[in-house]
Amino acid sequence: MFFRKTLANGNALVLEEVLVGRGILEVVTGRIEKNTATGSHGSTSETHPAPEAGASMPPSRRKPSVSALTKKQKDRNFNDVRRGLFKSWEVAVTNQLLNSGKVVICRSNEEFLDRMVEDEYAKDPSKSKEEIRQQLIDEGLDQGTNAIYDEKTGKVYINGENVDEGEAGAVLAHEIGVHAAKDSEFNELIKEIEG
Repeated sequence: MFFRKTLANGNALVLEEVLVGRGILEVVTGRIEKNTATGSHGSTSETHPAPEAGASMPPSRRKPSVSALTKKQKDRNFNDVRRGLFKSWEVAVTNQLLNSGKVVICRSNEEFLDRMVEDEYAKDPSKSKEEIRQQLIDEGLDQGTNAIYDEKTGKVYINGENVDEGEAGAVLAHEIGVHAAKDSEFNELIKEIEG
């Protein structure tokens, strides 16, 4: 177990995974363990293993980097992820994470790339936006990525086109508990929230 957070209502957010080599995830499981005192049954939300950066994703799971979603569908994606985070992480904690700017919910595949490009460029304009975008594409981030913690920006980006309400909490737990764990600013934010 890599990550466990007990929420104010007594539920626990749990993340477990097995790594089988550098950057390759064999199993990723996230779940909400319901507080047994409330008489609720446990529920599980699982995310699929991510391909190694640069590796090809199976065509059945690949989504185009430019989607044909309407604004209404994109807004629904955002609201679904936010609602899932509210359920898993509670409203106050979710709002603190989102308002800090350290967690970004993107409405679509193209917004996912666009936000990372803009944020990386704002941090370090030594590369052009086109160079940054191409680097992200070369890393496979245009191939239907669910979420990523970007070390360059210190932010978690969640792709609302690929993450549904039921898995949003586990996806964020994975990104924070595994990938952002070494980020001192992120750790300070979590301590402040838990404080």
